[in-house]
Amino acid sequence: LSGRSSPLPPEVFEPAVQYVRIRALGFPAAAILGSAQAACLGLKDTTTPLLVLGAAAVLNVVGDMSLVGVTSSKWLFGAAGAAWATTIGQMAAVALFLRLLK
Repeated sequence: LSGRSSPLPPEVFEPAVQYVRIRALGFPAAAILGSAQAACLGLKDTTTPLLVLGAAAVLNVVGDMSLVGVTSSKWLFGAAGAAWATTIGQMAAVALFLRLLK
């Protein structure tokens, strides 16, 4: 993507591309989360998804607060930090779902 011209300025385009690349690592976790939540709801269990997704949201907020405001590394902080926080939150939610549904 770096060889193509973009109508966006590089200071916007580059962090956006980094965000999408990092978030792509969490796509399998997102698919598993959707399936696990649907399975729980199909079993009339609304508590487990609420607890798991609530914990993931809290972890995401803590990650955002820790990683977004710092700009010392373009692959760890800023927009990339928001992507890492979300991806880590989703992966932690998958682990928690697997543990609770075992």
